[in-house]
Amino acid sequence: MKFLITPFLCFIFIFDLNSQPVDHPIPDTEIIKDSQQEWREDLIPKIFPEIQIIDELDPKKSEKYLKSSKNYYDLAMQILEDLENEKNKLEEKFKHLPENYEWQRIEKKEKIEKQKRAISLEYFQKAKIYIIKGLKELENIQSEKVKNTEYFINLKSNLLRQFVILQLSLKDISGVIESIEEYFNIKKIHKEEPYPYKILAYCYQILENSSKNNQTSYDVALRYKKLKFENLLLYVEKKYGRDSNEYKIFKEKIKYDL
Repeated sequence: MKFLITPFLCFIFIFDLNSQPVDHPIPDTEIIKDSQQEWREDLIPKIFPEIQIIDELDPKKSEKYLKSSKNYYDLAMQILEDLENEKNKLEEKFKHLPENYEWQRIEKKEKIEKQKRAISLEYFQKAKIYIIKGLKELENIQSEKVKNTEYFINLKSNLLRQFVILQLSLKDISGVIESIEEYFNIKKIHKEEPYPYKILAYCYQILENSSKNNQTSYDVALRYKKLKFENLLLYVEKKYGRDSNEYKIFKEKIKYDL
């Protein structure tokens, strides 16, 4: 007996085949795992400035600069600590020198002070290099998120303060005025500190004298003189108070120079 395949049976047969589940060539878990892989950062060479700008905005890059800046600051402070240790050793170094007469004691003291000045100059210069490097690293930070942290603000304040201290220790006022102005802009409370105004007055005094010696225009020298007295008055105000006798007396004495 022959088995005849009718069109109806064909339809059923085809339908049954299509209804069978088809196995995936790769398990779903492998696809999910592959989709979670990160893109490689080295695919595109950083050869044009626009890419570099975007890279600098990455908070991770800013954190790297922040850490580097702190390392430079720590190195500078370690140098200054070493300086104090070296200066203390000088007393022992010249201990053998006689002090029987006054002139011998004076000579010994002068030798020690001369050595201290020489060592200080060397160490101040070394520390200054690291402070400047620390400030430059902070300038590279583009992330506002990092710039707004207390860590960043305090580190920059310390670096600027130390730069001013080192410059004055080296008898150099280059960059001091700008650094103090930047220091004031970091925190409002910095503007309430008395001593920076005294430093500014000192710097303007030097600029005033320099203007006179170099035969600069009278107006330039007068402007420096005015800024000197303005900052001295601010120093007295912050130190003693606007209602203090010190402030009133000093203001009265310099009223014709303001």
